[in-house]
Amino acid sequence: MGKFLLKKILQITIFIIICIMLFGCVSQQNMFNQEEFEEKFQVLQQWSNTYSNPFGYIGNIKTINEEIVLVEYVAKYPFPFVINWKTYDIDNGQMLWELPGGFISDYYGQVVFDEEFLYSGNTAKLRALDLESGRIIWKSNINAIQWLTIVNDQLIVGDKYRIFSLNKSNGNFNWEYETEKIPFLILPSENKKLIYSLVGSNILVLNAITGIEEGNFSNPCKYSQIDSIFLWDDKLYCDSSIMDLEDGKLISEQGNEDRIVFRNNNIIYYLGKDFRFYAYDLINKQIKWEKYFFSENGEPIKIVKSFFADGNHGLFYTIDGVLRVIDLDTGNEKYYYSQDTKIDYKDYKYRYFINNSQVFQDDLFVFSVDDQFIYVFSK
Repeated sequence: MGKFLLKKILQITIFIIICIMLFGCVSQQNMFNQEEFEEKFQVLQQWSNTYSNPFGYIGNIKTINEEIVLVEYVAKYPFPFVINWKTYDIDNGQMLWELPGGFISDYYGQVVFDEEFLYSGNTAKLRALDLESGRIIWKSNINAIQWLTIVNDQLIVGDKYRIFSLNKSNGNFNWEYETEKIPFLILPSENKKLIYSLVGSNILVLNAITGIEEGNFSNPCKYSQIDSIFLWDDKLYCDSSIMDLEDGKLISEQGNEDRIVFRNNNIIYYLGKDFRFYAYDLINKQIKWEKYFFSENGEPIKIVKSFFADGNHGLFYTIDGVLRVIDLDTGNEKYYYSQDTKIDYKDYKYRYFINNSQVFQDDLFVFSVDDQFIYVFSK
């Protein structure tokens, strides 16, 4: 009897271990209730991907001109790398074109685009791709792109120890400016006549047409995250400081430890260390509204990821596995969906949380919620 019971316990233990290792059946139960989600959010399309690498996942989603979805597929093993990029038509979900991972990059500069072309690069090549076909229009040799931005008819490139300008239609060279350190952010002025580049401890001011230096200021934003730095009303804003870009004088050191996560015109949105999310009006210089997200027991809860696209709505994914859609004008919570993950945040599997989201035309959402599927749903 004792041997039989011991054998049964051993069999059950082995089964549980194998189940966790291969399928994660204990922790993955009720991870995503597709029927409930489709009923609540009016899912219009669901796209799935067949991976060349069985350990692949959706790494990023970008929306282009409210018509095209650019999707990055990433392999987990033997190390994280981009397998390929695919584009889809938002209206019917049809794949338009596909390119190997090295042709487009999220790791070197950004993916930027205009009405005709998509621009991206890696450690060796900068490419302009036709949006409709994925065909290479032109390419240019580079060192390692740090930043890309479009200014009028130019593509401004922050490369290793230099900033240079190319004609965005044909890739022809316009001008070059050498830097002592790597430029990690380039912002055009509101009138597009100047560009401001954050280079180490300095802000470099260049004429956008000629590349001639017109100023050099101390950088108050060197410890801020890139997405927390922006220009507005000829002033440079970051988490804790405001600088007048006409003379380089520091207007204010706000001492604000909260992080800027988004800006829409004169409204900036902060995510506080106390889990508070709030909107600040730059014109009236006051908080417009503030909001906490709460767990089922009424405690303020941490935001794991946040996404903003159309300026009217924000998508938030909180630590308890809840997807929330917020009206950014009022702070009101418009939609709420719980995935019921039941996973401790410290041990969570990254793929069970929303990888990325975007908003189309103020009435469509596109997001990925796991390794394989992309959902297009209506509000």
